[in-house]
Amino acid sequence: MTLKNQEQKLQEKYEECMQRLADKEYQVSAKQQADFIEEIRALKKWGYFCFSVDLEKYAEHATPRIISDVCGLTEHLGYFAQDFSMEKYHRALYPEFSYTHYRYAIALVTLLTEIDHGIKLYHGRGDSFSFKPLFTFIQSIRHQDDENRIFLVRRQLYPFQWNSKNQMTKYLNVFHIICEGSKDYSFHFLNAGQGKEENTLREILIEKVKKEFIKEPFFDHHEIFLIQKYIHSGFKASNQVLLNHFNDKFPGHFKSLNDIKNIISKRILPKANAAFPKEEFTRMRQVAGYLNKHNLL
Repeated sequence: MTLKNQEQKLQEKYEECMQRLADKEYQVSAKQQADFIEEIRALKKWGYFCFSVDLEKYAEHATPRIISDVCGLTEHLGYFAQDFSMEKYHRALYPEFSYTHYRYAIALVTLLTEIDHGIKLYHGRGDSFSFKPLFTFIQSIRHQDDENRIFLVRRQLYPFQWNSKNQMTKYLNVFHIICEGSKDYSFHFLNAGQGKEENTLREILIEKVKKEFIKEPFFDHHEIFLIQKYIHSGFKASNQVLLNHFNDKFPGHFKSLNDIKNIISKRILPKANAAFPKEEFTRMRQVAGYLNKHNLL
């Protein structure tokens, strides 16, 4: 899936989510938002930067999708606030992880815009609330003027606006640079905290991502089954073991080891390379490892 297709599907999903808003009784004032941005601004010299995404505006088909509350991007990544957009942000991400970002963005927004999703979006009560980071990611992002300058950053996502039904309509991304030049070009989904709620929320989101990935037209249910079995074996299952698992689940479908070899070499590997063109998969272990690493299967 190309980055352009991802952006189109992301907009369609955001539009769908905004259509189910129960009301527009927003609970956060502009002053509360501005005060929090000033707190981030005071941390710029220590490697912090941020921007917010208004889901309603994002769904309005404006191109490019300019984002707001931009702070620290010029100093750290070379982007000018007045023309920074979601398209530029997506292109700044390390290419290997663009699909993972896309899948998590859809799952996250879908979850937090549901009516009565049961997740508390902030600390405290009423007017005395404080903004709360719900999710924390470790990811890589490139500099505007030099793609070889890659920063490993921690990104925390804060709900930044919601209505009376607890449906999120805006979120704030707060980044903190961990280091520059790291070879760990990664995407790790961490908990925002160590409590039971954060662990549950992380598990819910990961399961949502996996469920939606299976619906994607990349692999059929036979191929998904084999990849999952290989992952669950600790990436050690032989073709004979996979054949046995397959025949237990789908009796009589495959009769020999050559059938397993063919489904891997002629179906799984070509489909994986087509779905993730930045990769070069030559073995089942690579495909399974990639999908597992990204919490897609």
